[in-house]
Amino acid sequence: TVRTVASAITNGTAVSHIAFMYPDGLALPAVLLEGEKADDAKPPVLMASAKGRAVFAEEAAACLQRGERVLVADVTGTGDIGRDLHPFYGANDTPEEGTAVMLYLMGESMVGRRASDILLLADWLKRKSGIAPRVCAKGSVAIAAAHAFAADRSLVAGVEVSDAPPSWSEIIETPGAPIPNRYAWCVNGALIHYDWTDLLND
Repeated sequence: TVRTVASAITNGTAVSHIAFMYPDGLALPAVLLEGEKADDAKPPVLMASAKGRAVFAEEAAACLQRGERVLVADVTGTGDIGRDLHPFYGANDTPEEGTAVMLYLMGESMVGRRASDILLLADWLKRKSGIAPRVCAKGSVAIAAAHAFAADRSLVAGVEVSDAPPSWSEIIETPGAPIPNRYAWCVNGALIHYDWTDLLND
């Protein structure tokens, strides 16, 4: 269920606060930005980061200047829906690690959950605009964005990543290096078949 929580016009930009509600009660909070120069011929942009929506202020402003519509969202374990009370055994760089471990114990992965979120958001944007969005992902969400891109390119036109974790191969082939290995970054058994960075290739 998709519900518009609030809307306003700020400095010529239409700002809509939207909640994407799953049947189990989880809500993905998002903000849709549509500028005065919005061009219906340009693909919309979906943005998600491990640190939440606020880190995209500059990128979103640049997209609006180019006439692109922007949806900035918090996916599972990030932003407003990613606040764990205590870091999981010192995983201060990955606040969602405790949730990722619980998902792992249930035979799932944080990567899979987030990839599903991205596909849900991308599907909504495509139905709204008629054009598949490109996805801009920061931090560990980059791994999920790569999986969403590989899963359904009719919904995700392309992926741009930044501040992403290293490839899985780099983590296991660099013994003694100060590279943390987080459950939030992993898909159990996947490296037998592919590395997550492979999924970014056209």
